[in-house]
Amino acid sequence: MDEVALIRTACEGDQNSFNCLVTIHQEMVYNQAYRMIGEADTAADLAQEAFISAYRNLRLFRGGSFRAWLLRIVTNGSYDEIRRRRRQPTTSLVTHNEEGEDVESTAWLADSSETPEDKAERNELSHAIQHYIDNKL
Repeated sequence: MDEVALIRTACEGDQNSFNCLVTIHQEMVYNQAYRMIGEADTAADLAQEAFISAYRNLRLFRGGSFRAWLLRIVTNGSYDEIRRRRRQPTTSLVTHNEEGEDVESTAWLADSSETPEDKAERNELSHAIQHYIDNKL
């Protein structure tokens, strides 16, 4: 069955026809997502989301190149993922030691606020300076 017939019957609700379209184009869609994102798992998720979107919007396909339409869907989804990552950067829990081995990092757990001891020392110093200033004037 040719691609145009598969698209037509898929629009009529034949899931087997759409599954055939997926089979024909899945490698291309995955490769496009992988080239843009560089992560296999995320690329697989983006490819799956692209086919779900294509299935839901198949009636909006106006003809022409189905391949180009699918590539545009996965490209847009990949750009959305890139933008989402820029808005919500992540911190790695793994660092590397001198030998280049992965080591779990707990630096992100460190509390950078002032400790009670530091605060007490700062207050004592402040009182001592103020006492010196008051007695010298």
